[in-house]
Amino acid sequence: MKNNEDCNDLMQSIGNILKYFSKVQEEELLRIVPIAENLIETKSKDIQKIEQTLDSIFELVLF
Repeated sequence: MKNNEDCNDLMQSIGNILKYFSKVQEEELLRIVPIAENLIETKSKDIQKIEQTLDSIFELVLF
């Protein structure tokens, strides 16, 4: 009977450890997602500026 209790305690401990790590991962993801979104938005604006610059260059060259 003691082995069964030890096994249950071990399984519960493993479950608690996994819950902790999944919570940490979730918190990390929640912290990373806004940073990634901001980076994507910034890069998108950079791409728009590059496109506008290229358009201006082509207008100067073609006209």
